[in-house]
Amino acid sequence: MNTVPLDEQAQELLRMGQESGGQLLESLPISTVRQQVDASLPAIGVAFENVAQTIDVEIPATGTQPSCAGRLYIPLSSRPGPLPTILFLHGGGWACCGYATHDALFRYFANRTSAAVLALDFRLAPEHKFPSAFDDCVRAMEWLLSGPREDLDPTRLALAGDSAGGNLAAAVAARFAGEPRLRHQLLLYPVLDSSERYPSHEEYGAGYFLDNSTMDWFVGQYARSAADTLDPRFSPVHASSFAGVTATTLMACGYDINRDASLRYTDRLRAAGVVCDTRLFEGLPHGFASMAGFIASAHVPLEQGATALREALK
Repeated sequence: MNTVPLDEQAQELLRMGQESGGQLLESLPISTVRQQVDASLPAIGVAFENVAQTIDVEIPATGTQPSCAGRLYIPLSSRPGPLPTILFLHGGGWACCGYATHDALFRYFANRTSAAVLALDFRLAPEHKFPSAFDDCVRAMEWLLSGPREDLDPTRLALAGDSAGGNLAAAVAARFAGEPRLRHQLLLYPVLDSSERYPSHEEYGAGYFLDNSTMDWFVGQYARSAADTLDPRFSPVHASSFAGVTATTLMACGYDINRDASLRYTDRLRAAGVVCDTRLFEGLPHGFASMAGFIASAHVPLEQGATALREALK
């Protein structure tokens, strides 16, 4: 049990949400969930920053994969020459969020890493079930690796993701294990195991922003069947091997049902010889990156994460 109290500003945000009397997400149609999330998250996220440029791109289709849209965020200050690139995969339970909810966060990381951020408009559930989102993310990484794109350096790449985006990043990192051009992955409170309950599910499964019932609903949107949750592309902690996975920085939260799976994932990476810097922010809740405009202490892991990416991409 966590002995550190939940951050006071997080407590206030939680209280405001409880007093608003809104319906549980899992009781609403997916279209309504998306509308509510798109409207609410930007108001409590990091402050909007200018970047040098945003460029909408299309990752072309292959014989088996459809085309996929992306948006490049070019930082205000960057090093001379082609830019390193971070493929940043947004959270939202594989079913919602996108440019609208994460725009300020993408800008934040672009400016603090001096790298281009590629935000991917991957296919969302339930219209597109597993492994559609994963396949789109793999295709985006293949596209980045295939050669210079929009003045991007294919030899200096990284992955980042929050929540379900951290899930996708970890799964993609496993897919490209041993690829030296993939320098690092940054995982923010990732969803790493949807196949079983951990003690953190029992401790924080109700009343701490992400309830077990809501997480189960999101898993149900993405999964075709319960068997999918045992697939390492869905639950990266179940990979048969972690050898060659890129160096990892993982920001875990004390008040998060996903905490214990993150610690298990850390152990498995380290046992395989992977450098994994896992930092447990005991007073923070799941989703802090999307609340950093309200929760001041959330800037600490965000700044540390940006530093890790910047150093890895030099």
